[in-house]
Amino acid sequence: IPGPLAPGQSHTCTITVPVQQDVCNIGSVTANPTDDKGDDLSEFPDVGAEDGACVDVVRPAIQVVKTVTTNGAACPGSDQITVGPGTPVKYCYQVTNTGETHLTDVTVTDDKLGFICFMGGVLPPGGSMMCSATSVIQSAVTNVATATGDPSELDGDPYPNMPDVTDTDTAGVDICSASLGDMVWI
Repeated sequence: IPGPLAPGQSHTCTITVPVQQDVCNIGSVTANPTDDKGDDLSEFPDVGAEDGACVDVVRPAIQVVKTVTTNGAACPGSDQITVGPGTPVKYCYQVTNTGETHLTDVTVTDDKLGFICFMGGVLPPGGSMMCSATSVIQSAVTNVATATGDPSELDGDPYPNMPDVTDTDTAGVDICSASLGDMVWI
């Protein structure tokens, strides 16, 4: 700091650095006592202080696992099944908070079926939720599920400047259509 710092005055120094992992930093300051003209007062020892601050880099994450089963069966199903045309199926969407933050406004959509479900509360780290949707299958199809969540504090307040987290997964249905054609069975 150029020049003397009068009793009761303060000066703030800042530095901005990007961080990629948890880090603690200790800042320190030393000064020598001076008179009001800035001349050293050599009869007094130098003074100093230090203080620390830590940054916890949080890593939000979400995972969706999509499966499919015949309608009426329990979730979860399989990644791929085979059914006849006109068969009702149930798609299962298991969403898990695999990150270090809570998530709010968790939404699941499907590229073929549209909106699937929304969880308006807070999904804690390690927490999961299950959604399902039904459809009647006429032809082979592979659907893509997308789960999105907003990283937040425990009380649901979003972290500032932290983008939503997203994950996708697929499940498919093949069609099995049998025809006897001109065959004769004996």
